[in-house]
Amino acid sequence: MKDRYPCLTIDTQKLIHNTKAVIEICKKNNIKVMAVTKLFQGNTRMAQMMVDSGVECIGDARIQNLIRLKDIKVEKALIRLPMLSEIDLLVEYADISLNSEIETIRAISDYCLEHDKKHKIVLMVDMGDRREGVNEEDVFSTAQQIAECKGVELVGLGVNFGCFGGVVPDKESMESFMNHVETIEEKLNLKFTHITGGSSLHLHMIWEGSLPEGITHLRIGQSINLGVEDKYGDVIDGLYGDVYKLHAQVIEKKTKPSVPKGQIGIDAFGNVPVFKERGNLKRLILGIGRQDVLLDGLTPEDREIEIMGGSSDHMILNVTPCTKEYSIGDIVSFEMNYSSLLSVFNSEYVYKRFI
Repeated sequence: MKDRYPCLTIDTQKLIHNTKAVIEICKKNNIKVMAVTKLFQGNTRMAQMMVDSGVECIGDARIQNLIRLKDIKVEKALIRLPMLSEIDLLVEYADISLNSEIETIRAISDYCLEHDKKHKIVLMVDMGDRREGVNEEDVFSTAQQIAECKGVELVGLGVNFGCFGGVVPDKESMESFMNHVETIEEKLNLKFTHITGGSSLHLHMIWEGSLPEGITHLRIGQSINLGVEDKYGDVIDGLYGDVYKLHAQVIEKKTKPSVPKGQIGIDAFGNVPVFKERGNLKRLILGIGRQDVLLDGLTPEDREIEIMGGSSDHMILNVTPCTKEYSIGDIVSFEMNYSSLLSVFNSEYVYKRFI
């Protein structure tokens, strides 16, 4: 079959290796991996590879992705707070959901009672990052109210760090979180099964020995897909950082002045570009643009290439310093950070190829 571009390659063996390695890291602390599938839009092939590698629970932020994964036989969780408008789909396609609003939880309970269903609830606690979660002073009272809802079951507490406020979890904050767990279990006579204590950002606490005992699940996406943990941003020893690569084809090769000619106004994205006089530059245009990928998160494999920018459909490169001579039809490859990879998976114009 003829290769088409732009193209994202997915190294299946490296993805499987990373999944198994992360499971082993977490297993040392009796922690299960909730593999997060939102990055790749709930791709069934990729999710099944993770399950075959030992993942027992899948988490996704989009109910549409969980619908795609309906035939994969593991526990499934909606990890973004549910919307009232999707409760019917939530109960049908998710076994468990992360919640912070008692109004929403009561609506889920009412729906379950009406349709003879059951749904598991994890109550999210805001420990400082200021994204989702009840405030600490409201944790116990909210848990009490959930326990009174007959159509749902409170199965644990959850916490999130880093995604909004950039706050890094530490031993003190996680011990405070576990204090909430212990208080609710004791006073409400519960035994939680899902104490979902964080994400890839918490992996460093495992090997540093600072993660308190009792965490049952971590929601892991980035470490499996990119091989990194979030505190230091480095590739974890023994994991692959190049599961994915982006490849785009050269559609123009020209030498042009570094500064546009004429009066400069706003560009296609509403910005006024600024150019520095650098003389004539050898440039390439690739058949991919901002509609397909976040350019700021790309790193060319050829480190001599400079990404100058792009429009919706074009990426412009400076190859003046390059040792390699590029031609029309050549392929330029890139490494990606999480944001760029997310944008590529959301573009139907980028072919996806398993290798």
